[in-house]
Amino acid sequence: MRFKYSFGKLLQTQFDEYKSASKQMKTIKMTNIVAMTFGLLGAPYALLYAIAALYLPAVLLMYRPDQFSQKRFGSLNKNHTEGRFMKLSIVVFLISFSSISYSAEMSADSTLDTIVSPFEDMVEAALEKNIEHVQAAFAKAQAADLIIKTSLDSENYKKFNKIFLELEKSIKLKEFDKISSNAVEIFYINSIGFSRKQELSLSFQIELEQLDYVGFKLLTLINKKNINWLELAKAASHGRETWKKTIDKIKNKELSDAVSNNIESMNIAISERNKKITRLMAKQILALVDLLEKN
Repeated sequence: MRFKYSFGKLLQTQFDEYKSASKQMKTIKMTNIVAMTFGLLGAPYALLYAIAALYLPAVLLMYRPDQFSQKRFGSLNKNHTEGRFMKLSIVVFLISFSSISYSAEMSADSTLDTIVSPFEDMVEAALEKNIEHVQAAFAKAQAADLIIKTSLDSENYKKFNKIFLELEKSIKLKEFDKISSNAVEIFYINSIGFSRKQELSLSFQIELEQLDYVGFKLLTLINKKNINWLELAKAASHGRETWKKTIDKIKNKELSDAVSNNIESMNIAISERNKKITRLMAKQILALVDLLEKN
């Protein structure tokens, strides 16, 4: 993690500075060693050294000047020592909470990708009628089952299980239309279910996943023999509503305008039942989401 080495280096410097002061300062030395160890372990253990940082000032303030002789502390000035360690504690405390936030955000973002990407890959492979790629993506989805279970709220996990069984059956029968339909619905369920359960604010990433869902949903529906234009209109409307929540978060105006134009063109094409333009807009929104993720 990004705090791992810089934090360890900071504590190593403090440790070296006080190491030679006095061999009898065992309590202070041990505190410093423990803190340095937490720094080397990195962000996943940030909470532990945050707690240590909170307790360290209290421990130091317990020692009153009249309880220790000059002989016990050697030539080291006690007030200077406490002051330096108080500053170190504050630094540890601030870095700890930054590390916790950064680590949690990275973890949530990684989890979201784990529970949706196999189904995204499955939709793409099914649309290309590539059964080997479908099976490979399905294997990844099976491996992520425990993560999916712990990431979704109970209601959405039940929905996931039901459609997942249907997905498995359609893969065995090589029914590509059903594979893409089931996979895209799980893609939607997992992203929505994840956002409901998480306390972290990942609204922007969830919104991008929903725009991705719209693109895959349109491609899945438009490729069917009997096109359901009502379902296409519902998907496009979902894209429009999602984009209203997202647009103000985009700093690149040209990119923002491109997505807005795509969303409107998509809805118009569907209202006019223009199969060619609908498919084009579906592919375009997927490409635009890739650009949004990079910006």
